[in-house]
Amino acid sequence: MLKRLSVSTKTRLLLLSILFIGGIVCGLFSWMLFKLQWLSWLVIFIIFAAWFIFAGWFSEHAKGKIMKVIRNVICAPLVVVYLTIGLAQPFITIMGTYFLVAMFGFRVPALILKVLNAVFSLELLPVTIGFLAFAVGSILCTNSYWLTKKIICWSPLGNRDEHKYESYREKLAYYLIQPCNVIFLLYLVYFILLAVIGFMQIQYGGSLISKEYDAAILKAFLVFIAFTNMKTKAQSSDLDSQEILKQTMGLFVHDDEEWQRRRYNNKNNS
Repeated sequence: MLKRLSVSTKTRLLLLSILFIGGIVCGLFSWMLFKLQWLSWLVIFIIFAAWFIFAGWFSEHAKGKIMKVIRNVICAPLVVVYLTIGLAQPFITIMGTYFLVAMFGFRVPALILKVLNAVFSLELLPVTIGFLAFAVGSILCTNSYWLTKKIICWSPLGNRDEHKYESYREKLAYYLIQPCNVIFLLYLVYFILLAVIGFMQIQYGGSLISKEYDAAILKAFLVFIAFTNMKTKAQSSDLDSQEILKQTMGLFVHDDEEWQRRRYNNKNNS
């Protein structure tokens, strides 16, 4: 069955498997984080630290076959934890990258609008701020590649040259935030949101968040579509700025004697 699949299909399946396993690991960890109290986490941390120190000491002093077997048994839980963290790292990298992009693209405009609204008494409604944050944020996310690269570089996802994998993690983050990838992701998110909103309205006559916020999401998506289409048309249009400038500057040229003479001759010949 697998032999019949193409290389690209196998690659996608492998990536999806890695992300699925990483998502399960992160989900279980998040569930434990919310379920367990801080005292329980403190106890777990102390036990794990003591186990780690003891395993390191035992590995240095283990001699003989029996002692090495015991050493492997003692180190087995630590290996499992290390592999688990390793499996979760791709998922964490992808989610962390898009989280940083979303915080920069959506949260920053929302905070700026709230500050301006409070300082200048603009009387903007919360739903208006939400609409502007969605619309402006979508445009920022897809048109600030240089700045988002800097944010990734300064974030924990950046390469500090402390481990070899950090270089691959940073390159993966840079690839994920390329405009074409971010545009696809935003279209996917808007598609899911609008599909759910439409289903809620048709099936139950209700709303996903509220009637006003659902409308704000729809209008923000329309603004984003208009902007991306305008940008695409501007790039593909046959406008030559130098030619336009040349013809525009010609509007300020006054008639000279040579032009007057040619105009007079043309008039007589006709």
